[in-house]
Amino acid sequence: MKYDYIMATIMLSMVAVKAAPSGATSPIEKRDKLPKYTPFTECIRNILPNFPAEGKPSAQQAKECLESSRPRAKREEPEDGVLIWEPEEKRIKRQVADLGEEQEKNSVQPRKNSIDTPMIVDKLLKLGKPLNLATQSRCRGKHVNDDFLFSQKDIGEHVHRICRDLTTQIENTGIQKDGGIGFLVDKVTNGHDKQGHQLKDKKALTATYLLTWYPPYNMVIEDIKTLAGGVTSFCNDAIRRLGSPKDEGGCTQKITYFRPSKAKTYKDLAQIGGDLEINWDGKQVGTFSMDFSEDG
Repeated sequence: MKYDYIMATIMLSMVAVKAAPSGATSPIEKRDKLPKYTPFTECIRNILPNFPAEGKPSAQQAKECLESSRPRAKREEPEDGVLIWEPEEKRIKRQVADLGEEQEKNSVQPRKNSIDTPMIVDKLLKLGKPLNLATQSRCRGKHVNDDFLFSQKDIGEHVHRICRDLTTQIENTGIQKDGGIGFLVDKVTNGHDKQGHQLKDKKALTATYLLTWYPPYNMVIEDIKTLAGGVTSFCNDAIRRLGSPKDEGGCTQKITYFRPSKAKTYKDLAQIGGDLEINWDGKQVGTFSMDFSEDG
């Protein structure tokens, strides 16, 4: 009897060990939580305590805070596994708050490219010299946060709206000798939240988009207008480059998930924060930045 009890215990232990998953956890199982404010916003709040609700930094302040906020804490390494996700059919309307003056919809018409358009324009000739969008993004880390947006599904369809707002702010306030800044705080409710081995939709979070422009010293106003037009024209392409695979210069992480209704596994690019330099004649004259924080 005692022998049978011991053998039964051993058999149960063997079954339990065999049934346990061997490290099959989600690739965002232990990801960082979104911060209350992005490092850039925290830096600006040292100057403007009520930012982003009130106040707007100068182009120089934005440039300095971009530089100081680039170092980030190291993210944890992803683990193997597949998430379960069934996308919500309805898209929730966005509530957008920006820091510029009221925008006129027809004042600016950037190119209506989507994020997955194959060709990215990153070279122009302005004032007889090359104007370039950097081919490699500087990313905020290697992995997405626990709450995130997909680069094509969630951001790509809004490229035109985002760039219209940023460009209009530059045109209204930034065509001057000390440059300008376009800053968009986009409060969204179509983010994704990792819960166990499932992705949940309708997660509220805040995406921030920043376009800074600082012309070379002693440039005449006519040339400033010409060069500013070239810088803002790169907005669409900057978002698309940031949303590209890492080996194409982007700041993304490939997320694998299984859709039960389709009985099929999919892979999509999730967006990581980052920025891109814009250079004229080898000198930096602008920056496009994208970042994410908790809804608040």
